Amino acid sequence: MPLMSIIMVCKNSEDLIAKSISSVLDQKLKNFELIIQDALSSDRTLEIITQFNDKRIKLVSESDAGIYDGLNKAIKRSSGEVVGILHSDDTYDSQDVLSLVWSAFELEKVDLVYGDLKYINARGDIVRNWVAGDFSALGCKLGWMPPHPAVFYRRSALLQHGLFDLSFSISSDYEMMLKLFYWKKVSNFYLPIYITNMRLGGLSNQAKNLQRKTLEDIKIIRRYKIPWVIAILAKNLRKFPQFL
Repeated sequence: MPLMSIIMVCKNSEDLIAKSISSVLDQKLKNFELIIQDALSSDRTLEIITQFNDKRIKLVSESDAGIYDGLNKAIKRSSGEVVGILHSDDTYDSQDVLSLVWSAFELEKVDLVYGDLKYINARGDIVRNWVAGDFSALGCKLGWMPPHPAVFYRRSALLQHGLFDLSFSISSDYEMMLKLFYWKKVSNFYLPIYITNMRLGGLSNQAKNLQRKTLEDIKIIRRYKIPWVIAILAKNLRKFPQFL
């Protein structure tokens, strides 16, 4: 049984997926599986994946109802004690990430471990630093959330509390964070290291989706009985220091 399952959802990701896969395979912790859920790519993505010829890579290519449906399918197929998510255009910040995360799970006896994230542009320049900091319930009411690509889940807790809500097409990761950290009060530990380098331009960062994302965020905040006006304003204001 692998210690960790790293999940990667992709579609037509030929430009960057090789670098993302390499950042997983190069980790010092070796006892993991890399589950790649491909949404019927029509470019060279599948060819690139198979060229790695590593038995730890578990590839399935099939239709899905969007990224969160793909994530749910992959989580259900996973067998590791701990589950992490790495997008197909992102990379881990160092070769020590998985080792440090696993040590935190072992030492702290928690169900969630999370850290920090760097946003990088096409040239590889760091344009934004998301330092999560320690969790607090008050922080959640004031727009706090950890960067979900820097969150690792004990698989048993994830299955117990439910997977990604497919009624949200952009903000289901935010719903997951509020549900686990704030509503269910799942035990967690903040690991103050950069875990993931995330490429700008993801679904939730595209200008054309900002309005839809905001509406979904409001619905999620109200679901968990948080005053939504304050939370939405604070959630957006929190982003400004990350650019400094």
